Amino acid sequence: MSEDLSDIIAGEVQLLATGFQFTEGPLWHPHGYWHFVDTRPNLVFEMPPGGQPEVFRADSGRTNGLTFDLQGRLLMCEGYGRRVSRMESDGSVATLVGTFGGKRLNRPNDIVCHSSGAIYFTDPQGLVAEEDRELGSSAVFCVSPDGHVAPVVLDVTYPNGLAFSPDERTFYLVDFPNMILAYDMDAQGSLSNKRLFIDMTDAPGDGHPDGETDHRRQAPDHGRVPDRDQQVRLGEGRDPMIEAPNPGVHQPVVGGVEAVDSDQKDGPN
Repeated sequence: MSEDLSDIIAGEVQLLATGFQFTEGPLWHPHGYWHFVDTRPNLVFEMPPGGQPEVFRADSGRTNGLTFDLQGRLLMCEGYGRRVSRMESDGSVATLVGTFGGKRLNRPNDIVCHSSGAIYFTDPQGLVAEEDRELGSSAVFCVSPDGHVAPVVLDVTYPNGLAFSPDERTFYLVDFPNMILAYDMDAQGSLSNKRLFIDMTDAPGDGHPDGETDHRRQAPDHGRVPDRDQQVRLGEGRDPMIEAPNPGVHQPVVGGVEAVDSDQKDGPN
């Protein structure tokens, strides 16, 4: 795997917007714009290429990860809201998942959509006060197309970014702050054969893996438009700004690589 960002991103990286506090969740829409999040002021933005960012949703419950479902509806991981929400076609926001087994979720962080329509999201407990924790552990959950909710990973400390391989046979998971794990995924979406994919403990610099995607994958969520690289791309960086490669490569990158600011006072949002 290349360690040089210039080998991964095709074209010159351009600064598109700056002045944000803690950016996350870049998501491309096929209609020609992208969403991203500034978590600390609780804002979800919309921005067309060459345009200016505009607030798409205020008071977003400290939304972090974003994706689309197969119907093109925006799904949002709300940290403060402790739920995964969905924006309906009329602009209203409904709860997709807020509890499991009658207990509130921890703090949903990142989210992806499988080609089956199943939704996978991470739910770390690290930023939830101990007295407010109801589930008792961090988890990765799957919401099946029929709405059934079940944990698929329970034995990680801080599940963060997640991604599928192009053939959806491998599931990648960041266990913050330094580990990227890989799992086999079967046709039913079940996970097995957990293994270490990358250990970034001794990686140079002070960044940590956070968001990730595989750009070879034509994702059903409309939000991960592949470019030419042949690697799983990992988010790590510090500067709250929006960047993107030159026209033709439509995956925005946030915080220097993709969707991360590693402020160690607060940890990942």
